[in-house]
Amino acid sequence: MIYVPINRQAGSNAIAVVDGVKAAIPNLKGLPADVKVEVAFDQSQIIRESISGLQHEGITGGALACLMILVFLASFRSMFVIGLSIPVSVLAAFIGLALTGQTINTMTLGGLALSVGTLVDNSIVVLENISRHLGMGKRPEDAARDGAAEVVKPVFIATLVNLAVYLPVLFLAGIGKYLFIPLALSVFFAMTASLAASLTVVPAYCAKFLSAGGRLHGAP
Repeated sequence: MIYVPINRQAGSNAIAVVDGVKAAIPNLKGLPADVKVEVAFDQSQIIRESISGLQHEGITGGALACLMILVFLASFRSMFVIGLSIPVSVLAAFIGLALTGQTINTMTLGGLALSVGTLVDNSIVVLENISRHLGMGKRPEDAARDGAAEVVKPVFIATLVNLAVYLPVLFLAGIGKYLFIPLALSVFFAMTASLAASLTVVPAYCAKFLSAGGRLHGAP
């Protein structure tokens, strides 16, 4: 029995390396017919299981957040517009990670799973304030504009406070830097996108679909 370890280069994708090795095994030439090549240890299985688990937890967290919104706001419209901020923020985070050279791995997905619950906070604040202005008898367009403008500073500061928690990560050195900077970046991109969505998508939705003088709570 001959054992041949294959190690990936630093910075390369472990899953891509393993898949490439497995694809190349059947194409090996010059081996005797009685020689059998098998994979003794596949590190990518552990990585795949970790990523799958984080994806499951992220989806579960998003679903539970939407369920709580439906329970407390008692409105499918509210649940939809607030729940929409989750995929929008996650998609923006993926784009930001790609632009900064990060890959989808355990740490980046962990950061997204960690931030799922907070992605809806800004949208809830904006939506509730727009609802208050609608209750004052304003037209939907005016209520959306005034309600969003009134809470720009609070939601912006709240987002900065949440992001400040990850600021010390920038000063890490060694292996800690490479482990936690991807996590911090994923949280940063997701929460920044959620702030933008709460001040753009939510007011636009309310101006379009909510009725003048109508109450948000109990709306179908």
